[in-house]
Amino acid sequence: MKESKTTRIPELNCMCTLSKFWIDELEFLNLEQKFLYQILTKKIISNCNNEQFKKAKMYIECLKNEDKIGNELWLTSVENKSNLTLLLEGIQLSKEAEFKDLHKTLELNFNNFVENFRVLKKEIFDLVLQVFEEDSDAIKTEVLT
Repeated sequence: MKESKTTRIPELNCMCTLSKFWIDELEFLNLEQKFLYQILTKKIISNCNNEQFKKAKMYIECLKNEDKIGNELWLTSVENKSNLTLLLEGIQLSKEAEFKDLHKTLELNFNNFVENFRVLKKEIFDLVLQVFEEDSDAIKTEVLT
């Protein structure tokens, strides 16, 4: 059964809005990745013990990988939004099913990326707090002696 134009347009508008949200969110997550990378490379790596150093190096590599994946998702999201806009304008209607399938795949990939990055951030935050606490304890000990 073919969708009517009146039911298709709201769905496409919703999909365009979601694509725009993904683009904005990926730009913010990219900023978070850069921030965490700088914290790890400029402050944490030089102030941690051997075990923490290994974790920090691993997290730095994970951030590089997340950056690559995030950039690919951003490009795909921009392309997705453009494709959906074409559909809204009545262009490329023959590719509507293909564009919708790609949108669903992108939604799954986006959600997986966000969840994976959330887990990585938690691990990095735990490490940063641990290093800062140990550094703070060391400073307090030096002041007291």
